[in-house]
Amino acid sequence: MLDPASYVPRLLRSRTPDAPPGWTHEATAVLVDLSGFTSLSEQLAARGRIGTEELIAELTTVFTALLTASDDGGDVVKFAGDALLVAYDGEDHAARACHAADAMRATLDRIGSVRLAGARARLRMSVGIHSGAYHCLLTGGVHRNLVLHGAAVDRLLELQDHARPGEILLSDETAAQLPPGWADAGRLVTTTTIAGQPARPEGTTDVAPYLPACFAERPDLLGAESDHRRAAMGFVQVALGEGDHAERIEELTAQVERACAETGATLLDTDLARGGFRYFLTAGAPVALEDPEGRLVQALLGIVGSDAGLRVRAGVAAGQVLAGSVGAPFRRTWTVMGDATNLAARLTARADDGTVLVHLPVLDRARLDVEADELRELALKGKAEPVEAAVVRRSRGHRERSTSDAAFVGREAELTELRTTVTRFADGADRAEGAVEVVGEPGIGKSRLVREALASVDLPLATITLDPYGAAVPHATTGRLLRTLLGIPLDATARDAGERLAGLVPHPWAPLVAAVVDAEVAMTDEVLELDKRFVVARTAAVVADVLRAHVAPTLVVIDDAQWADAASTELLQRVFAADLPMLVLLTRRDVDGGLRGTRSIALEPLAPALAGRLLSAASASALRPSEIELLVGRAVGNPLFLLELARAGSLATVPATVEELVAARVDALAAGDRDLLRRASVWGGRVPRALFERLAGGLPTERLADFLGVVDGDVVFHREVHREVAYEQLTFRRRRELHRAAAAVITDHADLVGSARLPMLSLHSFAGEDWPAAFAWSRDAAAAATERHAPQEAAEFCRRAITAGRRSGLGMPDLRELYVQEGAASVVLGSYADAARCYAVARRGVTDPELATSLTYELGMVRREDGHYEAALRAAHRARALARPLHGERRLEWSAEIDLLEAGVRYAQGRSADCLRVARRASETAARLAESPQRTRLLARAYALHDTAAVEIDGTDGEYGDLPLRMFEEIGDLYHLTRFAVNVGYALFYAGDWNGAVERWRLSLDIAERIGDVSNVAINEMNIGELLGYQGQLAEARELLERARATLIALDMPLAAAHAACFLGIVLRLAGDLEEADRRLSESAARFAEAGRHDGFIIDELATRQVEVMADRGRVVDALERATGLLARDDLTSLHRMRVCTTLATIDDGTVDAEHFREEALRLAAADPSPYDRALTLRALGSAEQQLEADQVLDGLGCV
Repeated sequence: MLDPASYVPRLLRSRTPDAPPGWTHEATAVLVDLSGFTSLSEQLAARGRIGTEELIAELTTVFTALLTASDDGGDVVKFAGDALLVAYDGEDHAARACHAADAMRATLDRIGSVRLAGARARLRMSVGIHSGAYHCLLTGGVHRNLVLHGAAVDRLLELQDHARPGEILLSDETAAQLPPGWADAGRLVTTTTIAGQPARPEGTTDVAPYLPACFAERPDLLGAESDHRRAAMGFVQVALGEGDHAERIEELTAQVERACAETGATLLDTDLARGGFRYFLTAGAPVALEDPEGRLVQALLGIVGSDAGLRVRAGVAAGQVLAGSVGAPFRRTWTVMGDATNLAARLTARADDGTVLVHLPVLDRARLDVEADELRELALKGKAEPVEAAVVRRSRGHRERSTSDAAFVGREAELTELRTTVTRFADGADRAEGAVEVVGEPGIGKSRLVREALASVDLPLATITLDPYGAAVPHATTGRLLRTLLGIPLDATARDAGERLAGLVPHPWAPLVAAVVDAEVAMTDEVLELDKRFVVARTAAVVADVLRAHVAPTLVVIDDAQWADAASTELLQRVFAADLPMLVLLTRRDVDGGLRGTRSIALEPLAPALAGRLLSAASASALRPSEIELLVGRAVGNPLFLLELARAGSLATVPATVEELVAARVDALAAGDRDLLRRASVWGGRVPRALFERLAGGLPTERLADFLGVVDGDVVFHREVHREVAYEQLTFRRRRELHRAAAAVITDHADLVGSARLPMLSLHSFAGEDWPAAFAWSRDAAAAATERHAPQEAAEFCRRAITAGRRSGLGMPDLRELYVQEGAASVVLGSYADAARCYAVARRGVTDPELATSLTYELGMVRREDGHYEAALRAAHRARALARPLHGERRLEWSAEIDLLEAGVRYAQGRSADCLRVARRASETAARLAESPQRTRLLARAYALHDTAAVEIDGTDGEYGDLPLRMFEEIGDLYHLTRFAVNVGYALFYAGDWNGAVERWRLSLDIAERIGDVSNVAINEMNIGELLGYQGQLAEARELLERARATLIALDMPLAAAHAACFLGIVLRLAGDLEEADRRLSESAARFAEAGRHDGFIIDELATRQVEVMADRGRVVDALERATGLLARDDLTSLHRMRVCTTLATIDDGTVDAEHFREEALRLAAADPSPYDRALTLRALGSAEQQLEADQVLDGLGCV
């Protein structure tokens, strides 16, 4: 158990309460400064908070070693950063002091080589020793502070300042008391063995008055774990001249205490200073405060401006610090360490008497209106760049927040919008495509707005709240949502869930839904036949069908949707885009990741009047108008902040942000409760109840009810910001310990977490830096995610496993497969740059020729997919060279594969002749293989590429006809079969064989439906719909195009969706629905613009179709203006020029020169290679003979 006496020197513990406040202490003092520690501190500062933490840990280790180096009876009177003041009194105090110093030096010589991550230093001691009368003064009111001052202190500081690293300088007074041979020229050179000092009585004095006021009031804080926090630090340096200054020091200390009481700052200690002493003050540590910067500046201005008759100066800095205990178990101090503390000390040293020198960021952050001198740039020790600071002369009060960045708006507009959406859904008048999201910062009132909008609606409501730990568990969000909607208990076993699911999902698709709700059902052949690339799309379609069949009109609310796992996000975005009996409302932060809505309602801060009304209603006691005004200004319109202010019930300790407020509430907890809250923050925002009880030894007490509660069988943080603040306060060492402990419990009790076992073990072992375990669990989690068709999670787990493996010392042979697995997942995600990186790294150091060939080939395939064709060709060339050492069938197979890669690249480059040549070579190589499915696959792909290129070259069907299709069918390679059929259909379409094109696309459509290739289904529907529209089969064309458009929107394929909307607009015009045609063409234009497509053939195609609709709707002026712009372009194709002229030629209201445009259209038609558009022009404008010719052409194309 912590002994508070260990924070108080023996010098004070032995004093009686009635002893005078000032006295002279005859002793030998040893002042030890660790040279090299400043360098170490500056190196570790680059690592941020973890660097500060490692610095303090190292300092504690060194201090403990030094203080236990001898038994000479020293009393540690002061800690001062990396310095120690140790006093020795009694018999032979000078000899014992020097013996102890020599032992410390020897110890540090042994342990002083420090090697930390990112930092190296050799620690040595610079020591001054002086024997004399030290003036001691206990100053302060209820809480007493020890001030050491006078000539003896100055002499000690002078000696230490002049000592070189490893040197111990002695005053003449000390040297005169030493045995012969110990000293030489004022230096301690050696010591001999002397008798140890017997243990001395510690005294029985109450030590509470000697602790800082905050610890006397909250002793539990003293022994609490060190923590990270933002705080302001300041030093007040006091200069003392000759004479007795006790009264003036007491007067100044009283002013320091008053300033602290008024501002909430804390007087931590007093330090040594030549010619005087220093006060060390903080704000924000050990407890969080509102505006710590402003508070400390205000306090220091009051202190420096006092009339105590002493020369005083101060410096202030602020930042992230580590607050906690430093030293040995038997003697320690509570302090605040970090770069900001060092900076504050250096600013104090540079300040002029009577001034407060403030680091500029402090003034920027402080809510204090001050009068300051011009900015100064200071070159300070340990800073590579000049430090900006200003001298603050006085305070002019609190600074009002600027209204320029506080465009406060009420909730009426947002509530009306959301209620209208909900009402229309409840009345059956609206089915939204996608979800509606309410977006804003934490605590802004997103969930409350949704609750208000739903308050008067009599519909079933399903609500789930997400947390960040679930973001790493594939389908965690989907599972919770579907179980809730389908009436499957969240705690139901996989078997029970499977039995319930079997009655809801039609055969044969139950395994698809079972995989995402953690249920057990029998596998079916149809699911096994699905190509893995299309499992997600088929699952989304099945889930949508199940929800339509079994869920009544329902309101679905997903809180904190930014935490949805990637697999759920991909699946549910598709599901929500379907026509479902649900209105989905999301609340989320404006951050990357998670579920997004198709429509967004953004919440801004509340207006001051509304904020004041909320504050008055929530306060337990009545507030005066001035208090409301003050608190509303501090709340910045955040409702959560306002409610927390009302609960805090104090105007003096209100933080300026939600994070500061939560930190203050956490600090207000008893040490045990605070520790549990922080431990819980490591376990997650939502933890299964049984796991929480196992980890914590029970459920959270009522004292934590504001933070934690039990919901649906889980222990949850009511607000994620509470968890985040508590987690950030933990030291990195403590986090590692807790993550490791959690991993150990989950390992031993896997039944407590279900399907989240592998993701949680990966996370906890990785965060706990248990690298071997993190490697194993992350590797297994990656494999499981791959099995569950969750490529984003698979890629993340691979990256985690690779990092853990490398830190475990594993080499590429052990990691290569993970790079390949991450590469494959990245390809599925379309993250081609990541995939290329993975394959490039994986092939390093590979000596096996076949593996090297395979990895290089995969790299080439990635480069082909991402359009880096030259890089793909280089990879193909390299793979071909790597394959040369191979023999027999393996060499032939790889030769054919590499040729097919090259042929595909050539086709993509538009070099059809080269594609045909290389594809023929691939087929010749593949034909030499023995009969096998691989031979058939290679031949079929070669034949398919050959004929696709042949059709592009001369419009023929190619020499292989349907053979590739039959071969793909034979070996069950349905993916290549459907893709080849699409390409052949395009070629036939442009060759004028429209019926043949439709036939191929229908074949591709059927196969794509079989394998679950939803995107290819939509592409085929779009192609067929466009062509049927031209042929006049308008009803079927419209149905196909509307379905394709909806699917492509749901799949987030903006360019394809833009094409579908354009083609739908064309068909709607042909059907006479001009208003809807106009709407769809405008939608197409918007989608093309959103996708960054602003020019090219398809954009001109869209523009000419819009001209047609404008003319048909009688908007002649608009049509003429748009047409004039198009015709003025030199790069407009003859096809589009002909179409525009044909449209203008049909306008007969006298506003245009119709005859001129008729002649131009017919002139262009005479040379236009497009039979369809040429025929339309001739039919509209040509002679009877030309119209007859046009009808024959249209008949040949299958038009009716």
